[in-house]
Amino acid sequence: MLQPPTLLIGQSGGATAVINASLAGSIQQAQQGRRWRRILGLSHGIEGLFKHRYIDLTTVDATLLNRVAHTPSAALGTGRFKLKDDDLARAVLTMQTLGVTGFAYIGGNDSADTAHRIGKFARNIGYDLQVMSIPKTIDNDLPDTDFCPGYPSLARYLGNAMRDATYDTIASPQIYPVKFMEVMGRDAGWVAASCTAAFGDNEQDLLPMLLLPERAPASSDEVLEAIQQQIDDRGFSMVVLPETMRTSEGRHFGGDEPEYVDSFGHPYFPSTGAAMTRLVQQQLGVRARYDKPGTSARMSIALASPVDLEWAGRLGAAAVEAMENDITGKMTALRRTSNDPLSFDIELVPQTHVANRVRHLDDAFIGADGRSVTPAFHDYLQPLLGDDPFPEYARFDEPVHVEGSEIPSLSRIRESTMLNDPNRGSLLDEDLEIGVDVNDGVDGTGVDARGHVFAIRIGQDVIGKCGNKIGEVVDVLDDYVVVEKGFFNPEDIYVPKDEIISFDQYHLKLRLSRDESDHAGWETEPADVRTDTGSTRG
Repeated sequence: MLQPPTLLIGQSGGATAVINASLAGSIQQAQQGRRWRRILGLSHGIEGLFKHRYIDLTTVDATLLNRVAHTPSAALGTGRFKLKDDDLARAVLTMQTLGVTGFAYIGGNDSADTAHRIGKFARNIGYDLQVMSIPKTIDNDLPDTDFCPGYPSLARYLGNAMRDATYDTIASPQIYPVKFMEVMGRDAGWVAASCTAAFGDNEQDLLPMLLLPERAPASSDEVLEAIQQQIDDRGFSMVVLPETMRTSEGRHFGGDEPEYVDSFGHPYFPSTGAAMTRLVQQQLGVRARYDKPGTSARMSIALASPVDLEWAGRLGAAAVEAMENDITGKMTALRRTSNDPLSFDIELVPQTHVANRVRHLDDAFIGADGRSVTPAFHDYLQPLLGDDPFPEYARFDEPVHVEGSEIPSLSRIRESTMLNDPNRGSLLDEDLEIGVDVNDGVDGTGVDARGHVFAIRIGQDVIGKCGNKIGEVVDVLDDYVVVEKGFFNPEDIYVPKDEIISFDQYHLKLRLSRDESDHAGWETEPADVRTDTGSTRG
């Protein structure tokens, strides 16, 4: 039985928030035309062709198509099947048996290569087959197009996620001063750069450090030095790094052995965020965390850009319209004509310009330090995100030191409490260790490991290099700081001042962790210790 003229549509590669908008646009265009009497959707890409699994889309109604367009992931099912040369004849002959005269493939550079090879083989055997590519990739790395559908929505998601993660970190930098955001993006820095999108003019002091493949660091040690510098300068460090990040010498941050290699030869390595988190804790002695949004970032329909949705649909429709006009071997692409209002022209570019090629983050978009982006990048990105992509946040001013009024000494407070407590009256006859009165201690100074003179105040928290609190300053001696540790059974330890490596108004940080301080031998009071004013303690 002779098959009716058929349009075949497939989806390939990683699904996005708007890949179904391209599918819906192509179906709607085909339904309005008269070229094809049947529209078939490939189930899971090229795999569906070989398994003879299709979805009949010929009479899908507009209401369902509109819902599909606003549904995340790939409605037809996607795949990562690598089409070998030996597979080409079988693929093309299968299309012939179905009466396929048009083939639209939605995907990235690997998918463009698949479509190009199918179209070339068909021409070589005299088979009249129009083949078009419809762009899709969150990586935004396809050449010859202003943006790739999927990227603006991802950027909107990651911009919000990165800023939220930063506000979480600045709320408790004394606990976790370092956070990594591990993102997708393969061999280009577009995805990492998008993590800066949500920071407003009054939040430039919060911007993360970007590790960009285009400006790869020489080693992880170079990154650790930059992180330490950020901690020293502002008390915390936020770092964005791609999951495939390598050094300038090609060594993968997550380890040199991939966990998995797909059929296209793309390796998938262990988590770079996890690896760098361990290095920070081991080599800098501070606590760190990492976030990895993963597939939620590339498929969130709730945060999808309306610009992304609209033009994804238009590119799908334009591909089908081109085939209706006997055009083949092209990819629909966008050329920006205006930012205000935002507008594009749809162009057709050869599939050979896209297949297996990568568009790197433009040099003009990368900051001079290689770890930031320029205003030109935001001029490019912001119009793609739609109206009001980021909520407006607020911060209080920095805290200031406020001295309290004189209060009764701790001993009088405790005595008063016991006198008014009939159940504890018998304790008054005992020889009590009242503890240290925070108003009776003598403030002093110290010189840290870098030679900086700093003030030491009674009541300051003393924390280990791990970020955990060890105790509270209760006295200051010539060469030691007396620290009360423990809550139910407090005890004093005598911390040498040269063990202090950093400080601020409220904290002293030691070179040892809390666990290491337990075995440092600081429990014994040094002989003939004196306060900074010359009086012996006690």
